[in-house]
Amino acid sequence: MINPLLDVDSIYSSSLNDSSKMFCREINCSQGYFYYQSIDLNISKDGYYTIRCYSNIDTYGYIYNKTFNYYLPSENILSFNDDYGGNSQFLFNMFLNSLTKYILVVTTYSSNVKGSYSIIVSGPEYVTFIVQ
Repeated sequence: MINPLLDVDSIYSSSLNDSSKMFCREINCSQGYFYYQSIDLNISKDGYYTIRCYSNIDTYGYIYNKTFNYYLPSENILSFNDDYGGNSQFLFNMFLNSLTKYILVVTTYSSNVKGSYSIIVSGPEYVTFIVQ
């Protein structure tokens, strides 16, 4: 059970821009190319965490287990989300294990969209963000 009175917030801010990596969501790239950033989430304590994005662009998020391969974006995927956070923002509520490597991929709903964003992770302990 998530107890927001005991949760701590970890914050990461960045942007998708001309120097960001790009990938296709589908093998044939029928939807176009999407800017993305992949971020390791270092979890030091098991528990329920909320991962929420804040941005003025329509964001889309993925959570991966162990590795993210931009050539095969459906491999190792644990979850994906578009608008659960409201205002065209992604949100995840999930149990995270400290012994598991998690990768958050931040991208957009539409192709070729750039803009800034912030990620706030709330949970029982601080989370460290490592950009890949």
